[in-house]
Amino acid sequence: MRRKLLMGNWKMNKTIAEAHEFATLTKDLIQVAKDNNIDIGVAPTFLSLDTVKKTSPELIVSAQNVHFKENGAYTGEISIPMLKEIGIDVQILTLDMDTADAYIWPDFDVASGRDYD
Repeated sequence: MRRKLLMGNWKMNKTIAEAHEFATLTKDLIQVAKDNNIDIGVAPTFLSLDTVKKTSPELIVSAQNVHFKENGAYTGEISIPMLKEIGIDVQILTLDMDTADAYIWPDFDVASGRDYD
């Protein structure tokens, strides 16, 4: 039987302190979800990823954004190695229409995380 997944994307909400408070209060919610075979998680802002991951390790913590390059002159972007360094291995994969025109996306292998340009 497939498990259900409940995720919340915080967009540009919650400071680090607010994220810590939220993560502290999720313990009962996580247990209820487990009892009902539901995986539960959040996608906080980049600044709060590490705090939420450390405060509530049983919560799935996802990045909201990731750039396909490992490094470079991409102001404000986050790379896969940056996320891995803080223990984040989940990423919301979507096309943000606000930034879609900012990049001409290369052929990209989503499964391997490698681009071929």
